[in-house]
Amino acid sequence: MDGNFLIIKATEISIQKPKNSYSGKKKTYTFKVQTIIQYKTQQIMSLCTCRGAVHDVEVFKCNLQEIPFGAFILADKRDQGIIIFYLNSQLSFKVKRRCKLDSALKSHNQKIDKRIIKSLRNVIEIEEKDSV
Repeated sequence: MDGNFLIIKATEISIQKPKNSYSGKKKTYTFKVQTIIQYKTQQIMSLCTCRGAVHDVEVFKCNLQEIPFGAFILADKRDQGIIIFYLNSQLSFKVKRRCKLDSALKSHNQKIDKRIIKSLRNVIEIEEKDSV
């Protein structure tokens, strides 16, 4: 894989009960954490946090200045709105309700997901080694 590829991944982390951070999706109080990882070096370029029920794309918009010029983004299908703000990105295809995804599109999604998962596993392994 050539070029400056970045992986974007967001998740919610449960926390104790503070004010104004309730997530209806998780049914608990949470922080949203979005990670930007450089694919080739596995370096964490940015961690951005928000309180409570914040959409992944909203977090991305706040984090947009952290993305180097000319970088190419890989993200999963939950981040469809990223392409509106950053055209140089490749996202998984989202299937409409009660429709099936074409096998070529399914293969495309699997390739993107494998790259994202591989990158995240490598970062976790590096962090675990550093903490020991």
